[in-house]
Amino acid sequence: QEITFTADTGAMGTPRETYVQLAHPDWGDISLGRLNLSSYWMYGYADPSFSADYSMISNVMVFYAPWRESNAVAYNSPRVGGFQFKGTVTAGKEDGTSNGRVTSLGVDYRNGPLYVGLASDRKNQVNIRDASKMESSTDTYLSAVYRLGAHDLTAVLHHYSGYYAYPPYVDFNSKGNSFALGGRFNLDDRNRIHVTVVRRNDSNNQALTSATGLLVGYMHNLSKRTTLYANYGTVRHKQNSAVRYPLSWGAATPLSGENPQGVQLGMRHAF
Repeated sequence: QEITFTADTGAMGTPRETYVQLAHPDWGDISLGRLNLSSYWMYGYADPSFSADYSMISNVMVFYAPWRESNAVAYNSPRVGGFQFKGTVTAGKEDGTSNGRVTSLGVDYRNGPLYVGLASDRKNQVNIRDASKMESSTDTYLSAVYRLGAHDLTAVLHHYSGYYAYPPYVDFNSKGNSFALGGRFNLDDRNRIHVTVVRRNDSNNQALTSATGLLVGYMHNLSKRTTLYANYGTVRHKQNSAVRYPLSWGAATPLSGENPQGVQLGMRHAF
């Protein structure tokens, strides 16, 4: 079970993964509970910041797309010939409809310095303005990582289409494509730089808008368990829109005309 809290106030955060798992080296593993979707483990590995607070992939690319769901069952097959199947399905709201049900299916390939993953997620969700109307969304991801010595070069392509909602506050229909390029650069045993650039091209440019996000981060290991870090992030929107891409889900939501930017300074310690 993963429990979080906010560093500035100490308030309890939203629970992360909470699950039980059975695993066998020859048959794979099966998990039940609140889980990250199968797609998350593919584009998450190709995220230079590994889905940290200022992640451009989490906050701009995977914006309101499903990625952590309750009432879920996930299966990961053993890796055969470099390939591994990943699948997640959820029960949804269990109200007699398909509301909240998600299916996430994917396959990845790992061989030497190369990693490639392809996944697709589909979610059914009741329209928060009209409870009699069932909506759906589809998100497809192609992720790649290539290791050059001590460095990782990363890329993610994302196609999205459908209805997205955060009840009871926000909902919209949209479609488009986004891509991310980045890298993790290990300067030595103690110092690392990571960079991500995300470009989101929204076909409608109505409730949402096209935008570009940038994250530059630096990490310095004081020891095996303690790390100092600094991040700079910014999101630039093409035009004013009702819904804005945040720099961080823990910060205030940007207003219609705002282009957020910020700096993080902190220390991480593993107990």
